Amino acid sequence: MFTFIKQKALTAGVFSLLSLGSLISSSPSYAAAIDFSTWTPFGDISSTAGQATLTTAGANALETGGGADSLETALGIPNTSLVTNPNDLANSPFQGSAIKNTFTGINAGDTFSFNLSLTGDVRDRAFVSIKDLATNIPQIFTPVASSFSYVFPTAGSFDVGIGALDVGDSFEQSQSVVSNGNLQPVPEPISVISSIVAVGCGATLRKRFAKKV
Repeated sequence: MFTFIKQKALTAGVFSLLSLGSLISSSPSYAAAIDFSTWTPFGDISSTAGQATLTTAGANALETGGGADSLETALGIPNTSLVTNPNDLANSPFQGSAIKNTFTGINAGDTFSFNLSLTGDVRDRAFVSIKDLATNIPQIFTPVASSFSYVFPTAGSFDVGIGALDVGDSFEQSQSVVSNGNLQPVPEPISVISSIVAVGCGATLRKRFAKKV
């Protein structure tokens, strides 16, 4: 009878530890919705909290290729970042619009994502620029598909730009709608460790009670 009680106590103790570990590890890391209306606009931009519309060839669109008023200068990226082939102007972007935001307190493994739709001239395209403020090295992603996701490789602060480019001519402008932006934090390491500790303690208790029985 006493052995039976000890076994029940052991089982309850193990499950209590496992439950504690699960409780700690189940603390969720919620994705933060992106408010695009707070981003800095360059060019022809209209925005609401949930989305931003970028026009490639509107009256306020910025030229590419460098210069004090260029789109590259506004985003803080090299002058040649967006002009793919200066010798092929018919197939190279020459103006566009963009939005920019600085993410601070980023941890390695945090994920930035959004949806994008580009309508109008089939030659026009969108891009994303991500600049690590610590090392000042920008990464340019173009063209962008209907969805974009980026995992930050290091901790720090980052300038993130999203833009739409008019390619070849301005006779047919395009609109790029950016929506469903999210910043998903990386799961905290302590949640994983807590689960391992709980399982380990449960196994140790099982062995000790088994020897006494």
